[in-house]
Amino acid sequence: MLVNNINEMKPYLPSVMMKTAGSSVINDAICAADSWVRSMITGAEAYSAAEKAGEGDALRTVMSRAVALTAFLSVMADLDLALTDAGFSVVQDNQMVPASRARVEKLEVSLKLRRLDTLSELISMLREDEKWRATPQARRRCRSLAATAEEMRTVVPGIALPDWEKFWAVQEKMYIALRYEVSSWVPLQFIISISGKYTSATLTDAEAAVAEMLARSAGAFATGGDGSTWAIKARAFVKASPEAFPDFRDPLGDVPQNNESAIVNML
Repeated sequence: MLVNNINEMKPYLPSVMMKTAGSSVINDAICAADSWVRSMITGAEAYSAAEKAGEGDALRTVMSRAVALTAFLSVMADLDLALTDAGFSVVQDNQMVPASRARVEKLEVSLKLRRLDTLSELISMLREDEKWRATPQARRRCRSLAATAEEMRTVVPGIALPDWEKFWAVQEKMYIALRYEVSSWVPLQFIISISGKYTSATLTDAEAAVAEMLARSAGAFATGGDGSTWAIKARAFVKASPEAFPDFRDPLGDVPQNNESAIVNML
């Protein structure tokens, strides 16, 4: 494991002074967070490589921070509770008293945003690794055409992303929008091709421009807007540049596409 105990978490939570009273709770949370980061983000091979790397390795550091933040946030609300004969009580001693609700909420907001930025940074670093780009984790993270919070903020202007959960929810909605809404203007097989090249980091400049248009269209649909303008722009751009897209085929013309058999290739 990259983070093994409460002491190894402390460098990644600089605003939090932790006592050892909650160490057993934290240790369970670390195991769960470690498993989550490995299965949902890094995959086994990249995780193992980071585990074997030295303490100063950049990828290992970011990965460890992701585990620490995920673990701490998962149990943050329960760390000051103790079960007594009379029910739950708040832990308090002569040196420390419970913090105000406002301060705790402010800390939680800060840590959630830090976790989102850390996971986005981790994904950006992993995308530099050709082996990672071929994993199921990479396909899941990239299939919305907005793999990081920074990219999503670009293609969905003004979006509020307070935490990873909101970011992930919009990612999934963008993926669905690409399949069922954007594909009404741009053939699904072409979207699948662009998505695959985005994941494998093999887009040409022209394809990258189209990928951004498709992402902007999906982002608008995913957040309750009308993404048709960007979808139409993407279609027009492709059809006006046959030399850049020699494999583009649009056999049904302007008829909306809905090729269910092709959808599985995006999973």
